[in-house]
Amino acid sequence: MMVLEISGCAAASAIGWIAFYGQNDVGWVTVCDNAAKFCIQMLVSLIFSFLAFFVFLILTVMSTYKLKQDLHREMLLRGGGWAPNGSFQP
Repeated sequence: MMVLEISGCAAASAIGWIAFYGQNDVGWVTVCDNAAKFCIQMLVSLIFSFLAFFVFLILTVMSTYKLKQDLHREMLLRGGGWAPNGSFQP
């Protein structure tokens, strides 16, 4: 899910870069000179896209940490867990 989100952000950033600066080698002119409203909307949408990505990343890390804590607590309650030699004992 995060791969799709960050790839979408990267693709939108590439299009935004071309819209803002153009690509004179292939004949693409800048769009922002003629359509300032489009560039403002594009910039706002890029900011929200990257913000959503970072929020999703933080939620994923928090969820992983919580799952690790719950698993560790469950193993302690069952009496199993990691042995001092590094092996797992259920």
